[in-house]
Amino acid sequence: NKIAASSAYENYRMLKQTARQRGVKYLFETNVGAGLPIINTINDLIHSGDKILKIEAVLSGTLNFIFNRISADVPFSRTIRMAQEERYSEPDPRIDLSGKDVIRKLVILAREAGYQIEQEDVEKNLFMPDDFFEGSLEEFWAKVPSLDADFEERRQKLEAENKHWRFVARLENGKASVGLMEVGREHPFYNLEGSNNIILLTTERYKTYPMMIQGYGAGAGVTAAGVFADIMSIANICGTKQSLQVQMKAKHIIILGDGMADWSVPSLGNKTLLQAAHTPYMDLLARQGRNGRLMTVAPGFHPGSEVANMSVLGYDLPTVYEGRGALEAASIGIDLQPGDMAMRCNIICIEGDHIKNHSAGHITTAEADVLVQYLQEQLGNERIHFYTGVQYRHLLVIKGGNKHIACTPPHDVPLKPFRPLLVKPEIEEESAAAGNAAGAAEGSAAGNDAGASVVGNSAGNATGEMMTAQETADLINDLILRSQELLSQHPINLKRMAEGKDPANSIWPWSPGYRPQMKPFSARYPQVERGAVISAVDLINGIGYYAGLRRIPVEGATGLYDTNYENKVAAALEALRQDDFVYLHIEASDEAGHEGNVPLKIKTIENLDSRAVGPIYEEVKHWDVPVSIAVLPDHPTPCELRTHTAEPVPFLIWYPGIEPDEVQTFDEVAACNGSYGLLKEDQFIEEFMK
Repeated sequence: NKIAASSAYENYRMLKQTARQRGVKYLFETNVGAGLPIINTINDLIHSGDKILKIEAVLSGTLNFIFNRISADVPFSRTIRMAQEERYSEPDPRIDLSGKDVIRKLVILAREAGYQIEQEDVEKNLFMPDDFFEGSLEEFWAKVPSLDADFEERRQKLEAENKHWRFVARLENGKASVGLMEVGREHPFYNLEGSNNIILLTTERYKTYPMMIQGYGAGAGVTAAGVFADIMSIANICGTKQSLQVQMKAKHIIILGDGMADWSVPSLGNKTLLQAAHTPYMDLLARQGRNGRLMTVAPGFHPGSEVANMSVLGYDLPTVYEGRGALEAASIGIDLQPGDMAMRCNIICIEGDHIKNHSAGHITTAEADVLVQYLQEQLGNERIHFYTGVQYRHLLVIKGGNKHIACTPPHDVPLKPFRPLLVKPEIEEESAAAGNAAGAAEGSAAGNDAGASVVGNSAGNATGEMMTAQETADLINDLILRSQELLSQHPINLKRMAEGKDPANSIWPWSPGYRPQMKPFSARYPQVERGAVISAVDLINGIGYYAGLRRIPVEGATGLYDTNYENKVAAALEALRQDDFVYLHIEASDEAGHEGNVPLKIKTIENLDSRAVGPIYEEVKHWDVPVSIAVLPDHPTPCELRTHTAEPVPFLIWYPGIEPDEVQTFDEVAACNGSYGLLKEDQFIEEFMK
């Protein structure tokens, strides 16, 4: 019964992963120590955050029986017969005598303790010549009495020294060995009687005085009791799970570190930033929960935050995606009408003919508001409207605009010449016009309640005037160039330059779209009667608006490295007490990635862990109502590249009673071994909301 869990490590891993994926238990407590609670104890220690440093054990009831019975009157060969007659040994006792059975048990314990070990890795110090393990069983029985005289001579010497033989299995510093030891009276193994087993577990918590488990380690009765205990644990888990589902509805919180994933960095020893950062709470939840990777960018889509966050929430992008402009419009209270094309409108810094940065040196909202109002006075009209957002992120609405235009996100092209990146028509004029006309014919909008379903993505305005893609591109490019003329000598920018700051000397519109069709989150998951979104970023709040999640503003939430984590956490916990679902979005790591600042990004990751994930976990783990926690990025923002990429991101899911997988840390590499595997589309949110 030990062969499965002690076979090739890949088989062992696949067995456990298959069980987790199918939501079933894979129990094998009696593989080691019969009915002794050894494997369960090791699992409990690991899941509670402890680490196994050393294992010392007598794991063969058969061999302990043999070495306890050998005497002047009972020779070695006779004790082997007695062990078989008492049904302690395997049918072929050579499996016990060769140490193979103990090796299998030690490999199982080492793997459960988190070490990747094969049977071939175990060092063997055996007490019988190799040729005794060759040939037939009958030949073995014929030869084994020839060892009796030697064993009796060695036994007498041992008795004179007041020592006993024990066949000991050891694991220390990742190295495993088995062999016959001579132990004196001071050793814990000295008085081990009969077929008993004993295990000493040295851990980070039990370092000075190791934990000891001792008792019958062989025999049909105790083994049957161990199997029955596993059966009862399955019954209890099933009953408890059903009872919890009936008695209380679980709450859910997603903690999203924007752009937190990254590539390996040579200066960090080729570790990713998640691997290099000190993240004890995320590692704890990864160790106690289940892990995987998620494709947040569907084929054909740009790896923008709006795409990735809508994917995290499980929305079908080809059906609902309308760019980030429409989402940010909802966030700042702009009710888009049929024909209104919304665009994100960055205020950026141009140096010469190059885009220096996408944020005008992280201009403040107060400064930006003055500039946006000035642009509306100078460039706005019945067709064109500028609206103030947050910091460098603002909104441009063009009535009758055509969304079939090619725009470049400014954060993707730092230090690149801006003129080749100006807006271009995306499709042929005839097709664009036909699309607009069809949209105008269908266009209608529902009320402006949060999460209201909207039909018709019309490009026509209220008077039926529609622009072609080329006309739309020409208009936007003209606005960009005119904004540069207007802003270059504005007092706000003159003051910023005098202070050594980057001027906000150009607009950069991108991500066009109309009012999106999105079902409320509660319509997709009826267990969510109320939900909330907490973010300093308009597009995330816009997603929340159309998903029917109430926006919770937080004082001090900046969207940068100095954001008020404590206020956001307090707001999230208060919302979680009242609501069923909370989406907590923290932007800081994404901004650090765009700056290419490795130390700063590591700090933002560690802040997320210590100032958000940790406090939330420490609070909700004591609640009577079960709370499910998911932690993940929306996309990578590698510091080397300074923009978003479409690679899969790691995620973890934890809730009370979840069956953990083998992942020990939260990072891009460890997640590859997670039990969820690689998910896409709505698979993550479906798993999380179960």
